[in-house]
Amino acid sequence: MSIAASKTAHTVLSELKMMLTGFRGAFLLVEGNADIRFWKGRTRYGATRIVDCGGKPTAKAAARMATGQGLKFILAVVDRDFEHFFPEATQCDSILTTDTHDIETMMLSSQALPNVLSVYADLDAVYSISILDRFADLVLERALLLGKLRYISYVNIHNVDFDKLSPYKFIDATSWTLDVDALVAAYCTLAKVDRHQVDSLIHKTPSTPAWQLVNGHDCIAIVNIAFKGVIRARHTKQFDLDASLRLAYNEGFFSESLLYRDIKAWEKVHCPILTS
Repeated sequence: MSIAASKTAHTVLSELKMMLTGFRGAFLLVEGNADIRFWKGRTRYGATRIVDCGGKPTAKAAARMATGQGLKFILAVVDRDFEHFFPEATQCDSILTTDTHDIETMMLSSQALPNVLSVYADLDAVYSISILDRFADLVLERALLLGKLRYISYVNIHNVDFDKLSPYKFIDATSWTLDVDALVAAYCTLAKVDRHQVDSLIHKTPSTPAWQLVNGHDCIAIVNIAFKGVIRARHTKQFDLDASLRLAYNEGFFSESLLYRDIKAWEKVHCPILTS
């Protein structure tokens, strides 16, 4: 377990109070390192400090506690996860969520993904199987079952470790096909639930909005598998999908998001936090 992952809301609050003694800017509370990498180039250098809270519950709790104690200029931005399906009854104006399931799905559902594809994919391979215009939909198709299983685990408190259900284990790189039976069987084993019951739960689980259901890390893995097989990435030694997506997801795409709008509304009441 990382140091950040072991943090509590009280720990984060203590850190904020210590930093406030010598800093008069804004604090952005995030879930982890991937979020830091996303926000680092989008927030005001020297005027915004990004704080790794080691998880969503800690970030949200710390933001609520800070607001309750009258601390200013503290904003938490966290993944929406399944909140689209289970909205919280009470909202806190110092906590904002992503448009879709998480930051990764925000990027993947934008034009950033086709832009990455056009730079790094073997275009002869892409055009030969006619997937450029529908690539994001094909990623969704392969991620949807995993998204449903995550939803089922969340709702039924199965506490399944999805690191053991990595797409790399169930998607063939050559054909880019998902072994549905093997994936569901593995879930049943980890959840200790009968296959018939899981099949019934899958059938009852919503399929839309798909970008609210699927997990960004699953989608990233599925895209990486495609790059290693059906669309053969060029420059593979230098290729980093996460970094490429962050670069391709430019300010134009970000400024069209609801999250950007919400942050701008927060800034009007508090202080600037974004670079633009």
